[in-house]
Amino acid sequence: RGSPSGRKYSQGQRLLDRAVGMDPNDAEALGLLAWSWEPIDSRKAEKYYADAYGLRPTNPYYLASFLDFEIVNGKHFSGVSLLEPAMRNAIRTCRAHADVNIELPRSLFVIGRFHLLLGEPDQGLSAFIEAVDICLSPESSISETCITEELKSISRLEHIQPSLEGSDWVKLLLMSANTLRSKRKKALKDIQDLSSKKVHYRGPVVIVAGSCSALEEHRLDLYRPILTEALAGFEGEIISGGTTSGVGGIVGGLTESAENGRQRYVTIGYLPQMIPAKEVMVDERYDTHIVTSGSGFTPLQPLQMWADLLASGVQPSQVKMVGIGGGKIAAVEYRLALALGAEVGILADSGRAADELLNDRRWRRHRNLVSLPADRMTVRALLLSPSSLLGPDSLEMAARSSHENAVKKERHKIKDPTMESWKKLDKKFRESSIQQKLYAEAILQYAGYGLRKKDKDKITPITFPPDKLELMAEMEHGRWNVERIRSGWTLGERDPDKKISPYLRPWTELKGLPKDP
Repeated sequence: RGSPSGRKYSQGQRLLDRAVGMDPNDAEALGLLAWSWEPIDSRKAEKYYADAYGLRPTNPYYLASFLDFEIVNGKHFSGVSLLEPAMRNAIRTCRAHADVNIELPRSLFVIGRFHLLLGEPDQGLSAFIEAVDICLSPESSISETCITEELKSISRLEHIQPSLEGSDWVKLLLMSANTLRSKRKKALKDIQDLSSKKVHYRGPVVIVAGSCSALEEHRLDLYRPILTEALAGFEGEIISGGTTSGVGGIVGGLTESAENGRQRYVTIGYLPQMIPAKEVMVDERYDTHIVTSGSGFTPLQPLQMWADLLASGVQPSQVKMVGIGGGKIAAVEYRLALALGAEVGILADSGRAADELLNDRRWRRHRNLVSLPADRMTVRALLLSPSSLLGPDSLEMAARSSHENAVKKERHKIKDPTMESWKKLDKKFRESSIQQKLYAEAILQYAGYGLRKKDKDKITPITFPPDKLELMAEMEHGRWNVERIRSGWTLGERDPDKKISPYLRPWTELKGLPKDP
C-alpha cells in the first residue's frame, strides 16, 4: 500500500482486473480494486466502489468503503441523512457478525464509523474501544496495520472534523493503541506530540474511577475508608477526577489525611477547560490538575490521561484501576483501561456503570477484569505489588516448607487437590503458596515488623499481640481473595474442582462461617 507505483502493486491490480473480468458480479474483487485505485485515480476508485455497492447494497462493508470515499473526496456530508436507514441496517448486521466473532475487528470499526456519521459519538467510541481490545489481545494475530489503516481513515476526515463529533476521541484512542502495538518509534512520537506535557509519569499508577456526583455522596461513605486504607503507604501516582465530589473527593482527601511527611504519592486530576460550576468544584488538595479542551466532562479526559501515560513510557501493566459505581464517563473509563491492558478492579454492587460492566456479556469475562468485594485489604492486595528481600529459591523453599507442614497436619479431612505433596501439587497451587510467602513480607511491614538475616544464635519466636495477629490475618485474606478471583474462582458452596469457595467475601463477613474442612 505504501508503494502504489511499485511493480508488485501493479501486479496486484492486474490480478484484480482479471478477477473482475472473469466475473463482473464479484463485489469483493470490485471493492478491493476500488481500494487499490484510491491513491492513483480517484475517479476509477469511485466507479468501482459504486459498482461493488450496487451489487451488494446490503453488505455493510461495501457501503462503508463507498461512503467513506464519497465523504473524503466530496469534502462534505451531503446525502448521509438519506443513507441513514442503510447505515442502521449495516450497524445491526455488523453487530450480529461481531457477536459470533466473525469479520473482527472490521465489523466493530464499521459500527464505530457509522455511529460517528450518525451523530452518535458515545456509541461510536464504544465500538472502537471493543475493536482496540481485540487488536491488543495477547492472543490476537491481527496485523498492526489494521489499527494504522483505521487511523488513516479517521484522519482523512479531519478536514470536516467540526461536523464529526467524537472523531478526536477516536483518533486519540487509535493513536494510543498504535503506540502499544506498533514497533515504530514514530507511533510513540505521535502520542508524545498529543500529550499534555504537564506531567511525566513514572509508575506505578493507580486510577480511581467512578461516581463523581454530589448526589451519591451518601453511597460513597462505605468506600471512603476502604480506599483510604487500601492506598495507605502507596508509592507512585494516583489519578482521579480532580473534583471535590464523588471518588475525586475521596482521592483529594487522601492528601489531607496523610501524615506529615509520609505522603509517598502524587495526586493528579483531569478536568475539562470549562466545568459546570453548579455541579462540581475543583479540588485544590490535588498536587496537579491537567486541563483538557472542551466544556463539561467527556471521554476526552480519560483518553488524554492514557495518552500522557503512554507518552511517559508507562506500560498498562504498571497501571491498576479501582472502579466504584459511576455513570457514562466511568463506563468508558473502565472499558478503555481493560482494552489497553490495565487491570481493573470493580467493587461489586457499587451501582450503575460498575454493576453494568460486571453484567455486560461482552466484558464480564475480560482477562483484565476483577470483581472485588467491598473489603479494604482485598482492594489493597489488588493495588500492591510487593517486592521481596528473598530470592526465588528462598521463597519456594519457604512455600514448600509451609505446604508440607499443612499436609502433615491433615488439615483437610476430605480429598482436596490443594493438599497433594509438593511434587504432585498442581503448578497453580504451588504458585499460590509462593505468592503467599511473597506477600507475607508486605503484611509484616504493614503491621510494624520486618525481615532480616538470621543470626547464628538461636532465635526466640515472636508472640504477636492479638490485634496485630488479627490485622495480618485480614491482610492475608485480602491477598487470598484477589488471587482466587484472578484465577476465576466464584462465591458459593465449596468445590475446589469447580473453583467455588464460600470465603470470597469481606473479612467482616467470615465470622459465623464453618471453618475450612
